[in-house]
Amino acid sequence: MKKSTQIDWHKKVSYSLVRLIEGLNDNISFQDIAEEVYSSPYHFHKVFKKLTGETVNNCVKRLRLERSSIYLIESNFSIEKIAYLSGYDTSEGFSKAFKKAYGLQPSIARKNKNWNYRLFSKSGIHYEKQPSGKWFFLNKGDENNMDIKIVDLEIKKLIYLPGFGNYWTMPQKWQEFHQILNENRLYPKEACFMSMFFDHSDDIDWNKKRWGVCMSIPKKIKEDFGLKYYETPGGMYAILTHQGSYEEIGNIWDKWRKEWLPNSGWKFDSNRPSFEWYQNSFTQVQPELLITYLCDPVIKVEL
Repeated sequence: MKKSTQIDWHKKVSYSLVRLIEGLNDNISFQDIAEEVYSSPYHFHKVFKKLTGETVNNCVKRLRLERSSIYLIESNFSIEKIAYLSGYDTSEGFSKAFKKAYGLQPSIARKNKNWNYRLFSKSGIHYEKQPSGKWFFLNKGDENNMDIKIVDLEIKKLIYLPGFGNYWTMPQKWQEFHQILNENRLYPKEACFMSMFFDHSDDIDWNKKRWGVCMSIPKKIKEDFGLKYYETPGGMYAILTHQGSYEEIGNIWDKWRKEWLPNSGWKFDSNRPSFEWYQNSFTQVQPELLITYLCDPVIKVEL
């Protein structure tokens, strides 16, 4: 599929998802939506399933069940009314479908105020009262064969040792960072480690690029020992899981930015940093088994 065609279909499917979420009570059919986006029903349904990982019918059923969970927690609607709003003729049929999806009866779920209503979705498509568009589309089977997820990351509190210029000095900076942490007993009980890249624009000279070696912390602390405090902005990130040595990562960054991103329906968000998120350590496993998340900030291509 050509880049322009692929992006156009991303727009069409995004539009259709908003229509489906906003019209769950309207019994809108995929044939109606296909007509609205100037496509044949067959081709629309085929592309929808390819990009989202589920059929239109299954998507609507799941969205209605997710909405029913919100009704259970936030409204005084009876089970019978929620069943009707969810597209079921009887409360028994609704309860059976609900238990199959969530593992418990609606009446029990209603008592759990911290109930997580979201069911599994390959593309992050979930019910929202006002659709935010925070879903992504699958690119399986393309020429890059890259397994990339779009994830809405939470804010993280970090301390970091600043670095500038060439990334090849990073191993030395990490060694210095750990020495500071060890000497001052700054390691928390649980932590994740990251390399943060504040300047990933090609317009910035290499000698002026800012980066840092980082460790997560439970709460903000006083800046000391040459360390700085930083809170990641969170938001939507494209994340590629890399397995292998750290020396390979630079080439992987270049490849997926040049080959995957242009056809993905997403683009860089230059206002947020990129980062590498290390899932294990070279002191624990051999290089071939190292796992690293490569995380790039992204925003959707405008419709």
